[in-house]
Amino acid sequence: MGSVRRTALATVAAAPMLGSASNALADFASGNDLLHWCGGSIYDRGTCMGYIMAIADVMQHVPVAGRKACWPPNINSNQLRDVAIRYIETQPEQLYIDGANLVAGALATTFPCHNNS
Repeated sequence: MGSVRRTALATVAAAPMLGSASNALADFASGNDLLHWCGGSIYDRGTCMGYIMAIADVMQHVPVAGRKACWPPNINSNQLRDVAIRYIETQPEQLYIDGANLVAGALATTFPCHNNS
């Protein structure tokens, strides 16, 4: 999926989050929120995918929470979501942490950047 198309998809999917009155979103989305969204209704699953893909799109250009990730060019959004959720599920002691930090940790751990120098 092209970068522009993915960015547009992430923006559309994340747009409902902007108007939410949820206390969790007023402060930040936690790992608990992500697990809830990713296993919830179709609306919630769209929010989950939008959130994770927004973090992934940003990580293609700049570090997030001090982390960089370099995944293969043929990976798809479902695989990135699965990596993030699997990582979060194996870190129950960190579910209170903001979701961006957890997603960045998942992607950086699974797809570390290797310098060619």
